[in-house]
Amino acid sequence: MKAQGKVVTGSVSPFSVFKEILSSGGVSSFYKGIDSALTRQVFYTTSRLGIYKTVFNRMKEKQGGKDLSFG
Repeated sequence: MKAQGKVVTGSVSPFSVFKEILSSGGVSSFYKGIDSALTRQVFYTTSRLGIYKTVFNRMKEKQGGKDLSFG
């Protein structure tokens, strides 16, 4: 396995990866990329909720305005 130009051999544990990241970049290196991940998650979540609401309302219209029931 190769990470940041370094060749790593053998077993790699999560703790050794944590120590390597902490020693090479400090605490702030754990937060790199989190802003884009949060933005992506907000977009996906709101899109899914919007699609759900649209489909729900159309199905309700087909039922004549009655509440939907799965029973």
